[in-house]
Amino acid sequence: QQLAIILENYTQSTGCTSIYQNMYSDYYTLTHNPRGWCVVFNNEIFTGGLNNRKGTQEDADTLKEVFTRLGFQVKIHNNCTAEQMKKKINDLGKNNFKSDDALVVFVLSHGEKGCVFGTDWEKVLLKELTDPFTSGRAPTLTGKPKLFFIQACQGDGYQKGYRPCSREDENRKKEAWQADASIPDETVPELADFLIGMSTVEECKSFRNKRTGSIYIQELCKQLKIAAESQVMDDILTVLTRVNREISKGEFLSYKQMPEPKYTLTKKLVLKYI
Repeated sequence: QQLAIILENYTQSTGCTSIYQNMYSDYYTLTHNPRGWCVVFNNEIFTGGLNNRKGTQEDADTLKEVFTRLGFQVKIHNNCTAEQMKKKINDLGKNNFKSDDALVVFVLSHGEKGCVFGTDWEKVLLKELTDPFTSGRAPTLTGKPKLFFIQACQGDGYQKGYRPCSREDENRKKEAWQADASIPDETVPELADFLIGMSTVEECKSFRNKRTGSIYIQELCKQLKIAAESQVMDDILTVLTRVNREISKGEFLSYKQMPEPKYTLTKKLVLKYI
């Protein structure tokens, strides 16, 4: 009991409440108002040969509307070079997140495999976006969800549509494939509690409408609204599964798009309007 009191006092002093108080809960705790920051890098106008991203302002406006209603402080950075993006993300990582429940970052830009571009056509690695918020560098975010959404191409490839094979064909194909195959209590792995929502799988393009915005961001916001208004406690992974399903049904310039979420979340994250 004495140890419990000591740990509780420690977590309250550091802001890392979810390490001890909520360690055994299935859900991330969202109690603060505002919930935290939602930072949007909105790159529209490019130099150096990349086309301007018409329609991205629609995405930024929709994100601001949805995440404001979800209780986040929304900050939009427009038309940043790669160095400006890196500086702003590193400065953000130095914040004290003691009174925040979560962090959300969106990047709306051009990109290729493993990176996004600043407006000067210079690269920002995805790792450079997430590294400032690991438990080692941002201790007051330890045990709290950190969501990154990347609206950018990840290559030049196009995805085609295929009809599902029969169960017999599926089993036959499976037979042809093979696969190669102590930490103290009360700690959290440095890379835990991250989610990276990619608008497309690696090597492929991501589509954007010049008038209505990108396919991924608009569908994501639509599904977040539905979940926020529902009486059901749908978590963010359920929302992203619906986004995957709805986008996979569509066809864009006769091609397909398949988003890809990657995560090390340790609990369920439910986002409701406040």
